[in-house]
Parts: sequence; C-alpha cells; structure tokens
Amino acid sequence: MYKFKAHYDKIGIQTISTLFGKETIILKSTNLKRALSAALALAITAGVSTPALVAKASDTLPYLGESARGENQPYQHGYRAEDFLDWSPETDPYSEYMRAQIPLQNRNEAFASTQANPDLSSETQWFTLAGDYGNAFFDSYPYTNEFSQYLFNFWQYTDYYGSWHGMPTEEVPYEMYEDERGVTDAWKNRKFEFGLVNMPNPGYTNAAHKNGVLSIGCIFLPRTGLKHTMLLTQDENGNFPYADKLIEMCEYYGFDGWFINQEESIPQGDVALYKKFMKQMRDAGLYIQWYDAITDTSGRLSYQNEFNSANDSYFYEDDETVAPVGTQYADSIFLNYWWNNTKLTNSANLATSLGLNPLDIVYAGIEAGGDRWGQNYDLRNNLGEDGQPMNSIASLGSEFVHDGLDEDLDNGANDNIAMRREKDEFQWMTFERERRWWSGPFQDPSKASSSADRSTYPQNEEIGVGTRENQNFDGVAAYITERSVINGDSFVTNFNTGHGLEYMVDGELSSNAEWSNIIIQDILPTWQWWVETDSQNPLSVDFDYGTKYKKNYDNGKEDVLGKEGSFDFDLIGAYNGGSSLVLYGNVDAENFLHLYKTDLDVNESSKMDITFKKTSDDDAALKLGVIFENSPETVVEFDIANSADKSDNWVTSTVDLSEYAGEKIAAFGLVVDGQAADYQMNIGQMDYTSGDAIVPDAPTGLTIDKAYDTGEMTISWDKAPYDDVKQYNVYAVKDGKEIFLGGTYDEVFYIKDINEAVAEAESSYVDSVTVSPEQSDAEVGDVIDFDAEVNGYNQENGQVTIMLKAVSKDGTESEGAMESHNYNQAVSNVQVTTEDGKLNVTWEGGEADVVVKKEYSTDDRTWTASGNNGCTVEVPTGAEADYARYTMTITTKDGAVTTYDGRMDDSYSRPYTGKVSEANSTLQVPLSKDWYRMVYTTVTDGQESAEKTITRYQDNMPRIASSVDTVKVKLIDYRGNESEVVEISNGTDESGTTESVQTAAVQNNDKAETPSVQADNGLTVSQEVTWTVEGATSADTKIDANGKLSIGIDESAKTLTVRATSVADPSKSGVATVNVKGVTSVLESLIEQAEQMKADGALDNTMQAVVDEFNAALEEAKALVEQGDASQPELNASAIRLLAAMAKVDWKQGDKTILEVAVDVANSINANLDQYMEEGKQEFIDALANAKALLESGNAWQDDIDAATDALIEAMSNLRMAPNKDILNDMIEKAEGTDLSGYTADSVAALNAALADAQAVAADENATQDEVDAAADTLQAALNGLVLVNGDNDNTQGGTETTPVGDGSTPTKTGDAGAAGLAALAVISAGAVIVLKKKER
Repeated sequence: MYKFKAHYDKIGIQTISTLFGKETIILKSTNLKRALSAALALAITAGVSTPALVAKASDTLPYLGESARGENQPYQHGYRAEDFLDWSPETDPYSEYMRAQIPLQNRNEAFASTQANPDLSSETQWFTLAGDYGNAFFDSYPYTNEFSQYLFNFWQYTDYYGSWHGMPTEEVPYEMYEDERGVTDAWKNRKFEFGLVNMPNPGYTNAAHKNGVLSIGCIFLPRTGLKHTMLLTQDENGNFPYADKLIEMCEYYGFDGWFINQEESIPQGDVALYKKFMKQMRDAGLYIQWYDAITDTSGRLSYQNEFNSANDSYFYEDDETVAPVGTQYADSIFLNYWWNNTKLTNSANLATSLGLNPLDIVYAGIEAGGDRWGQNYDLRNNLGEDGQPMNSIASLGSEFVHDGLDEDLDNGANDNIAMRREKDEFQWMTFERERRWWSGPFQDPSKASSSADRSTYPQNEEIGVGTRENQNFDGVAAYITERSVINGDSFVTNFNTGHGLEYMVDGELSSNAEWSNIIIQDILPTWQWWVETDSQNPLSVDFDYGTKYKKNYDNGKEDVLGKEGSFDFDLIGAYNGGSSLVLYGNVDAENFLHLYKTDLDVNESSKMDITFKKTSDDDAALKLGVIFENSPETVVEFDIANSADKSDNWVTSTVDLSEYAGEKIAAFGLVVDGQAADYQMNIGQMDYTSGDAIVPDAPTGLTIDKAYDTGEMTISWDKAPYDDVKQYNVYAVKDGKEIFLGGTYDEVFYIKDINEAVAEAESSYVDSVTVSPEQSDAEVGDVIDFDAEVNGYNQENGQVTIMLKAVSKDGTESEGAMESHNYNQAVSNVQVTTEDGKLNVTWEGGEADVVVKKEYSTDDRTWTASGNNGCTVEVPTGAEADYARYTMTITTKDGAVTTYDGRMDDSYSRPYTGKVSEANSTLQVPLSKDWYRMVYTTVTDGQESAEKTITRYQDNMPRIASSVDTVKVKLIDYRGNESEVVEISNGTDESGTTESVQTAAVQNNDKAETPSVQADNGLTVSQEVTWTVEGATSADTKIDANGKLSIGIDESAKTLTVRATSVADPSKSGVATVNVKGVTSVLESLIEQAEQMKADGALDNTMQAVVDEFNAALEEAKALVEQGDASQPELNASAIRLLAAMAKVDWKQGDKTILEVAVDVANSINANLDQYMEEGKQEFIDALANAKALLESGNAWQDDIDAATDALIEAMSNLRMAPNKDILNDMIEKAEGTDLSGYTADSVAALNAALADAQAVAADENATQDEVDAAADTLQAALNGLVLVNGDNDNTQGGTETTPVGDGSTPTKTGDAGAAGLAALAVISAGAVIVLKKKER
C-alpha cells in the first residue's frame, strides 16, 4: 500500500529511489506497467519492503501569508513506539487542543424505499483511507483560516474514515522543512522523521462522529529506523503495555481504532504476538483493520490480494494451541489491489465457510488516488451472481479530488508551480470532482449504477477528468447505499460545508475572513444531486459561497489565473455559516430535489421553517416535499408561503406538519413548480422542530488562558454534554457587533488573529437587561426587592472582548458568556533569548512581573523575576532544561497579562540508554526525542572500530555482529549538542555503565501562581437602571429608585410589570412579572364560620333560596382562596356575599298543611273540570297552579301560603256545574222534525216561538240549568198545544206518545252552586282543625 506521499520512506538502501526514480510515478504505457510489475516481483523476491501499488497525488503544502501557521498555533505530530510508555496527555504537546469530543452518533436503520437505488444492498460497507485537510504534515490543525483546505463532503457513503498521512515526530524542527513550491519531486527533500503512529485529525474525527462514521488512526510500517518489535513487548503477565497506550490514546483523543499497515516482513514468531497485540486492542472496543501484506504462516511480506488461508487466521484462529478455535484478532482486512473476480469470490466464500460475514470482514481495496476514474481493478468484479457486492470495499487516497488537481491538469507533472489546489478560484473543480467520485459520473446518485454503459460517462477535461484515463469508475453510490443519522424530533441545516470566504449570522455579515473548520460542517444533503423531473432540463444545484467566490478555468501553469469564468447563478452566499444551497436553471416541469434521508418523528407541534431568498422574477413556487415512512412511494407537497415572490432579503416561512402527528418522515426535499426561464432560489436554512425553541444555558467558566502579543489567544470553558449542546460559537464583540471567530464542540479553542476586534476607542454596548426575580407572587400590601443586571460591555481603547455561545440541536444560540483582555494595558513586543539557565526577556510597557513554568511537563515548579521593560529569569540548566517547553506570563501593574510560549536553552544531548536487541541484534532506537545522529564504534577483543554514523530517518539502526564485545554510542541532537559516550555490552540485557548526569541548581520559587490572563478592566457595562411599574390601578403601588416595589392595599390588578431600563442605553430594558393576589385571611375566617353553621344545622327548614345562595357564596369563597391569585376586590366582594347569605339563615318556610288539603280537593275537582261552566274555570286553574308552586317551593313565606289557600278555596266556591241539555236537545229535535202542515196557525206560531227560545238556550254556553229546564218545559207545552185544523189536539207526534219530562214532574236541577263548594269547604275545614291541633301540640 505504498502511498503517493513523501511521508513514506525510501525503503532500506535507497530501494525506492533507485527502483522507481520517484514515488509519484505515472503509468503511461503497458510496457512501463509490465516493467514495474517485474521490478516489484524482483524486490519482493529480494526481501525488500516494497509498496503494493504506487499511487499519485500531491500534498497540501504549508500555507503562506495570513493562512500560514500561527506562531503559537497548536498542531499534531507523529509518534514513535519508543515514546508510548511515557505518553500522557499532560506531557503531549497541544494534547488538549487535539481531542475529538463529539460522540459517535447512531445511524438509522436502512430503508430501501427511499434509496437512490432501492435494489442495492445496504449491507456493503466502505472504508475510506485518505488524507484529511489536504494531507498536510507539519500543519495538521483542527481548523484554520484557509478556504481552499480540503473538506470531505460525503460521509453518507462512508462507514470508516482512516486518516492516511504522515506527520513529523514531536521534536523534528520545522526548519528541516524546505519550501516545495516550484520544486519537482519535492518529496525527496523531506529528510525528517515521520511517525510510525499517526492519529486522525480531531476535526475530521468530530465530523465523522457527527455523521455516524468511525474515525481510525494509522500504524504505518515501514518507517526507516522504526520497527514493530517495540509494539509487541509483553509484561510479566503477557499483556502488551504498548497496546494499552494505544487504547489510552484512542480514548483520550476520541477516535475509534487503528488501521495497521504492517508492510514490512516480520519474524515468523512475531505473527502470534501481533495477533494477540491486536486482540488486546479489539477486546477493549477498538476497531482494528489489518492490511493484506504479511502472511500468517511465515511473517513474510506477500500480498495475497484475497482472503485466503495465508491471512485468514488473523480473523479466525484454527490452531487451538495458539488460542481457542474461532478467535478473532482483527475486525477486517484491507485486501491489496491485485484482485480479480475469482479471488474476490473465493474471499467471500472462505469468510462464509468460517461463519464470518464477508461484508464485515473482507474489504476489496482500490487505489482511488492512483487510478482515479480509470480503475485498474474494476469493482464490477466484486459483484456476485445476484448483482450485489460480495465483499465490502476500501479505498486509498480519495482526497486526490483536491490534492491531485494540478497533476490532472498538468498531464501528471508534480512540480508545484501552478498550485491550483490551494487557490480559491479552483475549488469549484474540487467540488465537482468529489461529487463525480462519490455520486457517480453524472453527479447524480440515482444514475450511478454498476451496470451502466460506461461509454456514456462524460470526460469533462476542464476539471481534470478524462485527461489521462478512460472512465470505468461507476461512482461510490453505485455500490454503497446512503446512510443517515437524522432522527428524533428536530434537525437543522444551514447547508454549511464547513468552510467559507466569509461568515454570516442570520443573513448578516459577522466576519469577512475566510475560514475552514470541518467540526462545524452541517449534516450535508444525503443526495448530491438527485433531481426527479419529467423535464429534459432538470434544475441545477450547488453550494453558493457568496460574492467573493470566484471561478477560474485552467490557463496553464505559467498564467494559471489568466482565464476567469463565471457561475451560472448569481452569488448570494450564506444565511448562516459560509454557504447556502442554490437551485437554478430552467423550470418547465415540476422538479423534486431529494435532500435528506431521515427517521424524524412527527407530533402535534412539528413544523419546518424554511429560510430562502429568491432572486429570479417569475411565478415558479417552492414547496416542501415529504416522504412518510408508511407511504414511501408518495411525495406529500406542502406550500411554502411567499416562495413565488422575488425577495431582496432572506424570508422565513413555516410549514405546519402537525396533521401528520404519529407518522415518521423517511425523507424530505424541495419541489419547484411553475414556469421560469432563469430560475434561482437560495435556501439558507431548513429547521425541523417539534416544540418550542431549545435555548441552552449560557456557557460557564469562560477563561482567557493565554493572550499573546502576536494577536493569538487561547480560551477555555466548561463543556456541557452533547445531548444539551451541539456546538460552541466563539465571537469577539466590538462596537456592538459580534465577529465570528470560530466554532467547535470542545472546552478549549485557539484564536489565530484577534487584531480585528481590538477596540479603537472607549464605548459601551448594552445587549439586554435582566430583572430578577423574573416572576413572583405577592399579596396586596407586600414589598418586593428587585435586582437588575445590565448585560453588555464597556470597551476601553485596546480591549478585546470574547463572547462564547452554546448552540442547541435546533440551532438556537444561548446568551453569551464574556471575558476580555486589554492589549494597551499589557506589554508588547516580547523578545526572549536563551542561554543555559537563563531566559533574557525584553518588552515594551514598563514595569512587570514575570512567571515561567514548564509546559507539557510533570515538573510544576515556577521561576519568577521582575523588571522595567525587561529582566532575566533564572531557569533550569543542562538536562533539566534540554529545550523544554515553557509558558511565560508577563503581568503589568494594571494586572494585564501577556503570554509568551517558548523553549528553554538546549545545551544538552541526552545519552543513549538502549541496548543491543536480542531479537535482531540491532541497536535499539534511542529514547531521546530530539536525537538526530548516532555515532558509534564497536569494540572487539579490545580493538575499537572506526566511527560510524546513523542519521535519523535516513538509516536503519545498525546490526551488531555477535563477535563484538561492546558498543560505544554518542548521540547528537537536532541542535548539534553531543551526549556523553555510553558503552554498552553486546548480547546482554544490561545497559552499560553511564556517567551520572550533573544538573545545575536552579531557582525554585515554590510553585508561584501563574497569573490569569483576565484582569478587572471594566468589562461590565454600567449597571445603573431606572425602575418603573406598569399595570397598577392603585395610586399606592409604587417602585423606588432601588427597585423596591410596594403594592397598594387596594390594588386590583392581577398582574404588574416591573421594568428596568438601562441608563447607558435607554432603548434596552428588561421586565419582571408580579402576580398580585389579595389578602385571604378575612375570607378564610368567614368560610370557617359558614362551614360551622352548616354543621350545626342552621340551614334546616331555611328557605331554599337562602340555602342555595349560602352554598353558592361559600363555594365561591373557597374557590377564590384556593385559586391563589384573586385580587383584593374579588376577595372583598366574595366576603360581602357570604356574609349576607349567613345573615339570612333565620328565614324559615311557612306551614303548608291546609294548603295541601285544599290542593287535594282542587285536584279532584280538576279531574272533572269539563263538567263545570267556563266562568270561573281559569281563576280556578291559576289558583291551583299557584298553590302547587308554593307547595314545591322551599322559599314560601306563611303569608304567601295563606293567601294561596284562600284564593284556591274561593276559586273552587265560584265554580258552577255545566247544565244538562240532553232533554232540551231531544225536545228541539222532536219539534224540528214535526210536520206542522195540519195544524192551526196560532198553535204553530206558538210552537215556533218556543222552539226558537229553546234553540237559543241550547246554544248559550252560559245558560243555567233553570233556563234550560224552562225552555224544555215551554217547548214541550207548545208541542202539546198544537191544534189540528179540524179542532183536535195531537199529543202523539211522530207516532210516539209524549211523556212529560221527569215523569210529568218538574225536571231535576243539575247546576246548583252548593255541591262542590260546600264539599270542598268541609274537607278544608277538617284540615284546618288538624293544623290547629298540631300547632297546639
């Protein structure tokens, strides 16, 4: 796996240089490839550690100008195995700045329905072994100020990210690096040591973890002069102390495991040890990937290019004498590249036969950086009969999309002249090249396919694709399904790629400086770019970095910037961060842009806020497109208000999703519909929430740890759990403006340049006013004391104010914590020269005290001195100094502290402490971290040989012949100091005798306290406020100048607002709320009395209305007391009501006995009321109804009862029975039916007159019985008096004998008044007697 960087050794005795000429070789012809293969075979046969495959790409060279490394900027370094046992975070330089703190996030379960390729298996994994920020070596930082740094954008296709690049070991002087710009094959100039162990960049680890990706460090061999043997050292219990240290480093620095590139033969006996060494780390929870280089049978370097019996025991132990059968030592194997379909089929079959999942164990390796888009080893050979990958996949060097830009545009030349890769104007090429590698040749993952016609793949030579190779790479998306960590009930994205040419906050410019920080990279769109449409011209999508973003086409290395281009969209820039998402182009059909794969919960409060800016003037509208899990074939579209309108400013619209509560969002994107010839829409933010904004607590413990006179600064604070805070934003505040300095999830932060934020004049700025207590409950008459804090700052001339804000998972920032430093009060132009035992310090700024303390050392002594513009500090000498790191603080009389970090004098070289190794008879690597050359002689039989010199990293450690008796060794360090000569025996475990090291006495000031950088410099703004109270109704409710509120006893307002207004800035005020309630003691006493009255029976026989009012008043009073916030007027009114009800309990009901009897009689009459005449009926009915109402009422007075009784008796007495008209009607019928033609006129006339009278009486409803009977008698007499014309009377009319009414007697009288009335009176009178008797008793 010999990679394309200078980080990897010339092997052995110039093997690589001689064999290849250079590491970055280009295979231009078949013959050359054959020649290389033959050379490789020869090298392997000769036992030389030879690279598996030569790759190609360039490094990101150390930046120049403002982007160059800060004088005190923390950076990573590589490690030797020899340094591990003494390793600790306390002694490792810059360790606290190199930690990754974001925990590994869980990925969602696969959901095929929303995949760009639903038929693709989600089980295949991808291991990315690549450089991070452009593969820098001396300049590996978590973040810096260079836009052109390479930032990885496709975590969704990656399961493991291994950082593949070398870094110089700790003490390699930066001066050993020679600028490589304009130098061909510059890697040859790197004659300094790179570490055997290299940790991943913490920025990349944080970003990986944020996306659910494991971050992997690298153990790389061969390294000239460094061997694996030290790693395999065991203690008396058989454990591996070096494995323990590697575990400890993983845990401290926050990454997840190791890629072990043991690409150098080892003794056969070391194979078993290597397995156990790996297992110890794996058992501790680390992920271990082993490279396919060393056979498990012989230990020889032999690439198998498949998983077979020569390497399978690293994953499945079959020798029970070594370990239990089935023991697994490593998690996976990175297969060397020279595989084919047969080898990969065999690999998968073997893994399966061992009970192992080949998609977990076997990774088919490809040379991303070496072969690029024209892969020599085709991933289609890894497809099984079902069309799915048989094994997982690992790639080496995918950062070539950035680092290889110059080579691809210069036809393979690597002369570092054009340096397009570090120019902002060419970064658009990096972005397109990267999308092409990951999303496929069409930069659309839905079109990436392992069965596509490769002849259709575009070459695109303007970005260096197809300039030197044929296209046969289908894109990662053709083999790997996209993954996602977006779940839960909230998600926010600003489409921030993690770098920018400026920094925006809510659409406003916060910083004009370019920056690069992958830690604060958003979760980027899952699909880049998948646009679903029926149109032949789908919308285009890109990231927009604002008006400073430039586009150049290649114009040749001599005038590389001479061909300016332009983007196909207007540059708008970010809403938050450095970039926004831009949709642009022709709209002639609906376009659905798939954005994010998710597993989001929807509840009754769920919504999506979309912040956008539309610059085109057309009617095309934007919609939110949501795919729900229960219906993945349907895109549910939601209108986005105002999205069809052209806008000059950012607009935020809210989409309510509550109607889908209980469902899950499986994916979402944006829909563009309508018509537009030149559409453009920038999306600044999409914020999915399911409740109120989550406002984190303001950070605590903010401290300015170091303030250098270079404008650099370091700060620290108390870090909150990741569940509560996702990020910290660091600002400098000046003139009321917050200037973005960076972001992280950590507890420390390095600021490279604070000069822009230094105040140039005195000023005050008020941000807000906080009143406490913020809310309180009180009673009328109470007095409350309020305090106000004016939040803001005063700035003096020369002052810098730092503000730190916490950010929650929905993107909400907390209030800011603030600290400041005044450069004008501090010393400047600090200069230090060293000599043995002394630090000679000068500065500008007058009298000051100096404290020196070793840094990254277990020696916690301090050394002090004072002076006026300078002094000398006496410090350790010799071995105790030995170029030790120190921190110096220089404190003025004003208390302002300036920090200076440096190295003590180096006049000492640590002697050699090693021995001749029994394992391989070579001298052990010196433990001294700064040794550069080893000069040694051998003594055999008393004869000393000539001196020989070993140069670090250029020579391997020498082998000592068995005939040699002793070896004399002298070390020369990087600064030319020579150690004493040490003589060691050959063939023993004992080191030779060494002279004691003499150290000079030094001044020890008993651990003097190192001053804090912060000083009392007037950071706090004026706290003076004016107090007012709002909403009061009482003239006695007042607040005084000290915030003391007095509430009037007659205050009726339930809520009062107390306001404190800043005197420094009257436009800023804060408020507190007072909930006012009345005094309840009086009402509570009345309630107690009322309850006692009820218990004593005071309400018995009381009028019901009184009882009802009593109970209602009592319940109201109790409710007001329980309510707790009733006003005094409400309490007073309730008390009055209850008191009035209590006063009426003596109102008793009257005696209803007689009335009850009268009603009973009336009821019997009422049952036959139709027998009575109409006259008097209504009075009777009304009297009876009134009587009954009084009987039912619980509120009847005796007078009312008596009156009702009298009225009812009188009404009954006035009733008259209706007359019986049956005889009269019969008589009328007879008369009307008589034939009068034979009678005399006089008798007929008399009959007609009687008949008319009878008819009138019969029709009269008020006719009495007497009148009815008289009419009947008269009519009967007239009938009897009819005279025939012949002179006879006719008494047999109609053939019927006439019978006198009532058998000839007078008819019965049925309508007399006395019957009903007298009966009623009798009954009632009896009832009265009963009542009187009751009363008498």
